[in-house]
Amino acid sequence: MTTEPPETGLVVRYSFLWPREHDRGEREGRKDRPVCFVVPLNVGQGAVVVFPITTREPRAWTPG
Repeated sequence: MTTEPPETGLVVRYSFLWPREHDRGEREGRKDRPVCFVVPLNVGQGAVVVFPITTREPRAWTPG
């Protein structure tokens, strides 16, 4: 893992927790997945948004 500040477009492996996993009460992702960092310009320093990279279409989300 790098200690360099993240840059927009950086791809790393991360244990991404999908919303459906969170809704079932899971606390961390099941396996490391490739994700892309995006660094927002209008929030505090060090804040990033993480997007999972996948080949599957997302499932429809239904609350509760």
